[in-house]
Amino acid sequence: NLLKTDPTQRMTITEFMNQPWIMQSMQVPPTPLHTSRVLKEEKDLWEDVKEEMTSALATMRVDYEQIKIKKIEDAS
Repeated sequence: NLLKTDPTQRMTITEFMNQPWIMQSMQVPPTPLHTSRVLKEEKDLWEDVKEEMTSALATMRVDYEQIKIKKIEDAS
């Protein structure tokens, strides 16, 4: 309904805000934001976090030398 070009056919802002999928996203999760204060509080864990993140990113990397792109003519 929001994508209608005719404004009279679109839902109102009140209707939109009362949609269940909007209402559930209005709830703030109980997790703290990683502000500098939080990072300083957990400073002793930060090195472990960085190590885990580095390890996780390393597993996501692609070895571009092993990638072979087929020519369109050779594609099936």
